[in-house]
Amino acid sequence: NNSKAYGGRIVSKKMHARNLNNPWVQATMKARKALGTPGFVAFKKGSALYNKAREIYGKAGGPAQYKSS
Repeated sequence: NNSKAYGGRIVSKKMHARNLNNPWVQATMKARKALGTPGFVAFKKGSALYNKAREIYGKAGGPAQYKSS
């Protein structure tokens, strides 16, 4: 039961599903959707996409360093 990951690697379906439930991955997917990001966009610190994902991650109960004050 293997599948191809987005990066082209072959991974088990179990590991693929496990990584999709990662809080940071969830935050980045929600940020892309909220900003209407089409296709590939660089995910650099300080970019609008990164800041939005960090905001969502902090609200979702991520590490204290990302929580909004």
